[in-house]
Amino acid sequence: MDMISSPTTDETVRAEQPKDSLLNKSASGATILVLGQVFSRLSTFTLNQLVIRFVSPSALGVTSYIEFLVSSILFFSREGIRLSCQRLKEAKITPGEAPTKGHSLQKDAEDVTILSIINFSLIPVLLGAPVTFLVLYTQLLHHADEAIASLPHLRLEVMIIALAVALELLSEPLYNVNQYELNLKRRTKVESIAASSRCVVQFLSTSLFFKLSESDIVADDKLVVAYCLGQLAYSASVFGLYFFSDLKPKVKYALFKLSSATGGYYFNTTVLSYWKSIFFQLVLKHMLTEGDRFLINKLCSTEEQGIFALINNYGSLIARMLFSPIEESIRMFLTKISSSSSLTRDQRNTLVNFLSLLFKFYIYLCIIICVFAPPNIKYLLEIVIGRGWSKNDESSRLLFSAFKTYWLYIPFLCVNGIMEAIFYSLAFDPSEISRYSRIMGACSLLFFGSSTLFIRYFNLSVSGLVLANMISMTPRIVYCWSFVNAMYRNDNKGLWSSVMLRGYAFLLPVSVSIWAIQTFSLGDTSSFTGLLLSGALGFVFLVSGCLIERDFIRRKVGMFLKTKSQ
Repeated sequence: MDMISSPTTDETVRAEQPKDSLLNKSASGATILVLGQVFSRLSTFTLNQLVIRFVSPSALGVTSYIEFLVSSILFFSREGIRLSCQRLKEAKITPGEAPTKGHSLQKDAEDVTILSIINFSLIPVLLGAPVTFLVLYTQLLHHADEAIASLPHLRLEVMIIALAVALELLSEPLYNVNQYELNLKRRTKVESIAASSRCVVQFLSTSLFFKLSESDIVADDKLVVAYCLGQLAYSASVFGLYFFSDLKPKVKYALFKLSSATGGYYFNTTVLSYWKSIFFQLVLKHMLTEGDRFLINKLCSTEEQGIFALINNYGSLIARMLFSPIEESIRMFLTKISSSSSLTRDQRNTLVNFLSLLFKFYIYLCIIICVFAPPNIKYLLEIVIGRGWSKNDESSRLLFSAFKTYWLYIPFLCVNGIMEAIFYSLAFDPSEISRYSRIMGACSLLFFGSSTLFIRYFNLSVSGLVLANMISMTPRIVYCWSFVNAMYRNDNKGLWSSVMLRGYAFLLPVSVSIWAIQTFSLGDTSSFTGLLLSGALGFVFLVSGCLIERDFIRRKVGMFLKTKSQ
């Protein structure tokens, strides 16, 4: 393809950002993403709460499996490219290599980078077509499960899902250019509106089917149609909002040939090699992250699948609203400040200070969740679940038991997320990436083996999947921690000693005491009075935490007031 001039862009030259500015922008971006996730997840939670009263456990199990297939198609098609595009740096060009006339070298370097991002972003579009056909044909149209095979509108639902996937993949060039510009405000707006659109369409469709039905629960096939329409609304909103934004003039759906001192090229070879090296690793990661949904489809009944879907929807709210945006901001910040895995001393200190604050927050959050969530979850769920769940004693027993186990899984999620975000940002050595791929492969085998053991031989059902996730995640945490820890050996201290929280001597006995009172004195909550007592105990823990961290709080408040006065 002949050389093509770059798309029209803003005439303002983009100044090189200092690392402190990038840190502030990444931190600000994390805040925006968290707020956006909170809004979209709470709106999703609220509307799902209305929908779930019309839904049976088996119907939720079917939609959960379809959701797993959609997320798998999108992940395999685009996740590697998204991570790879973050590795693209502004091209270093000379006047003789400049692709356009009348622009500064900095301007031309930015244009070349955007063109390169567009080229890479077309790969998911091309890759997604065969992946979508293969997955939907084998897993839906020719599925052995009676609950799916018997759906009367299955072909229509498959067509709707295929269209939704295509629209999301077509938005990838726009999404990746937006990420390059670090415009997280636009992304948050797009995803929040799209999530709300999905909820509204799914709720209205379900309500309509409920009015037309003669039962107090919507038929399974109608619920699946409503879910597919909601997914299409989400994808159409994402594509439309990006396409009709001010990104449109910068992005053209064509493969651009770029010039360099050695000739023309379409893809940056270094970034292309990185994508190839992490693709298999990401497949393994997805199977470890989402493989429980695949396994439960093979090992458990449709009703148990619905129970697991409910646990995922409620239990993972914190992970999706809080952990994911923070992890992504870490990746964006680190890939911007470093072009190799050898950080400077100042960069290491910045990272350690950030991790210290993050771990401090996560430790208090995880203590609150692990101590207070298990005894209160049964009472709270009995308020929010509908007749389709509460009328079945066995379903209720499995649900409450699995939920108690799930809360212990939250600390594993948060630590693994941080460590892997740092690893993927700083692991440039191909041998390091290959070694971690082998670790991921071993963890996959460990997960599938332990899941089968817990479910089939110990009859732990959904709780067995949660335990298997904890077991398989542990080696990943250890490996990534050792990788990050190696960067601090030159400072004669390890990562643990760098992020070690002060006040552990007081925090540990306080936490154990609070847990003992909640577990052995108050017990499981069965009334509103019990919920108030548990809340009062939680308030006592927060006050104790503030006393333990009083020096830290006083220092941060002083810094904030000083900055505000200036």
